[in-house]
Amino acid sequence: MGGPSGPMLFARVAAVWDKSVGTEVPPTRAPADEGSAQKVLQPFAETRFCRLIGRRDVAFVHRPGVTVAPPRQRWLQRRAACAARTGRDARRAAAFMDASASRSRTMPLQDQSFVRRELDFPGALRQGASGAAVKRVQEWLGFHGNGTPIDGKFGPGTERALQGFAARKRIAYAGEVGPALWAALTEPMARVIAAAAPANKPYPQLVRWFAEQHLSVHPIEIGGANRGPWVRLYMKGSEGDSMLWCAGFVSTVLRQAAERAQRAMPIAGSFGCDELAAQARAAGRFLAGRTVAGGSPGFGALGACSVFLVRKSASDWVHTGFAFDGNAESFLSIEGNTDHKGSANGFEVAQRARKTAACDFIRLG
Repeated sequence: MGGPSGPMLFARVAAVWDKSVGTEVPPTRAPADEGSAQKVLQPFAETRFCRLIGRRDVAFVHRPGVTVAPPRQRWLQRRAACAARTGRDARRAAAFMDASASRSRTMPLQDQSFVRRELDFPGALRQGASGAAVKRVQEWLGFHGNGTPIDGKFGPGTERALQGFAARKRIAYAGEVGPALWAALTEPMARVIAAAAPANKPYPQLVRWFAEQHLSVHPIEIGGANRGPWVRLYMKGSEGDSMLWCAGFVSTVLRQAAERAQRAMPIAGSFGCDELAAQARAAGRFLAGRTVAGGSPGFGALGACSVFLVRKSASDWVHTGFAFDGNAESFLSIEGNTDHKGSANGFEVAQRARKTAACDFIRLG
């Protein structure tokens, strides 16, 4: 079935553009139809053209909001972005995101499509290439300290950055990103995903062990606030200004530990702190900070590792991570979406010290 004509296409693009939550950039391959209509449209219109003629391999979002990978999840994630951008309750936005992800919880993490998109070799890339695969190369170059603009276009700057990275890693480079160079770029994430924890550890200790593996490679945002391959890992393929990812980090680690222990997660996991608290209450695992700081039952009741929730009010929590080695006064943490100031919207996974009384907790054991 053929696509729309040029004038009709442009009219349809104009009609839907203002209603769009995000803009999907074209894939690496050029559309089969190189007609005049495609050539005259701006990049945003070209992406709508790809959708209208039935293309299924569009990938990322440039406007604030969310990035959606699987097509069936686009509607739910648009609703989440709309809720966040229009000031609606953050728990409602998180619930929309959770609904889009719940279907995939039974598949092992390393086999999930959002993980494979980050790690699988996309094919050889050289100067002149463009699209999502080039953007990933540029993101990983930035992660490794060989930064170049993240624009999805393989130009001289990307070429120079690749030369520097390849030389540092002692990998032969002849102007093309091949499997060996791709594997070196994505190695930190591949190592964390494939990490094999020691056998026979209790679940809370496994959680701390996996959190330490993530900490050791220092995941950071790349390409803007709440963006980059690590954010997409923790947020199941999503990224964008509204995608605070501290709860996504917690849920990813809880899942890895549960898979290693061959048991169910103690809570289902979520992209929202309020939803984590609600799940913990329902499971009888929620401990108020006043009881932990007051010594009854005390920090020891949380075991080797627990989840902390930074409390804004009795029904609102604004940040989360893992808590261990604590007492009535303070504890150590590993947390995502933070920084050296303890921000709830920072840029990295980091270890910090926090005040016990300012948090509530989720018991994992």
